[in-house]
Amino acid sequence: MGAIYAVPGQQAFAHEFSGDESASFLALIESIRVELGLVQSNFVSNVTLAEQHAEHAHKHLDEHTIKEISERNKRLGTALPAALEELHDSIGNSTTEQVQADIQEINNLLAETITVRISNEQLSNSTVWALVVANMADAVLEHYGAAYGMETEEGGGGHGHDEEESDNMTETTTTEDNNMTHGTREEAGGSMSMGEGNDAIVNVVHYQTSQGLAARTQVLFNEQVKNMAPANATQAVADLEAGLDHLIQAINNKELFADVEVIVHSEVHPNLQTAFNLQVIPEFPLPMLLIIPAIAGIIAATRFNALRRR
Repeated sequence: MGAIYAVPGQQAFAHEFSGDESASFLALIESIRVELGLVQSNFVSNVTLAEQHAEHAHKHLDEHTIKEISERNKRLGTALPAALEELHDSIGNSTTEQVQADIQEINNLLAETITVRISNEQLSNSTVWALVVANMADAVLEHYGAAYGMETEEGGGGHGHDEEESDNMTETTTTEDNNMTHGTREEAGGSMSMGEGNDAIVNVVHYQTSQGLAARTQVLFNEQVKNMAPANATQAVADLEAGLDHLIQAINNKELFADVEVIVHSEVHPNLQTAFNLQVIPEFPLPMLLIIPAIAGIIAATRFNALRRR
């Protein structure tokens, strides 16, 4: 779990690593864009993967998000989810040109949605954009874990993905020229544990998403966020750039989930915090932090006494 950050002077919301709704929404839009890019890149060679990415893009928009959009613009609140649903439903019978046109239309709607949902002040706020990068790094980690068959806090991948993926996991193998093929296998009861080794990817859809998100996070940082950093943050910015490079390399090499998690939590998050002076909000209030060890001690003593009676 990531730390929780807040934009100074604004209310802190209980989103993981997100103290600002604008940052969460912008990260959501970027995630949809990544899925749309994966629809297009997979369409010619593997329409099944393209359909799954289209489904993920559609399910990023939950009822709460659609309601928020509709409150600002009813047309967009209707047109955007409808366009995403249409892309998914029609992709099996579409031409490459039709898919490209549909994706372009959706991207136009996404761009318009940002203008009605996010204020200009927020769009020029460096802390908001730093939080976007932080949220996207967390999403990379979430999808990479799901690629290894790990369940997430939101249930099998989060971001509105349904439970069907946990029943039919996409299995991947690597050929001599590093092209991945896929098949399906039934999950053998319960949640799947993380595979051991670099070739243990079991869900190619989530793996591709983690790759796409990592690459997009780097581009977003370089093009949108880096120039917003304070002048005295040169070293932290350089370390953050190196961390994002390392993250992409580790995912492309299919390194162990634990190693990728270390990169996010030791090379990306801390340098974001330093460079943009992000404020960390404790996940528990101080009194609760004091109570937790006492509760743990009581539980331990109870178990010890129970063992002595046996």
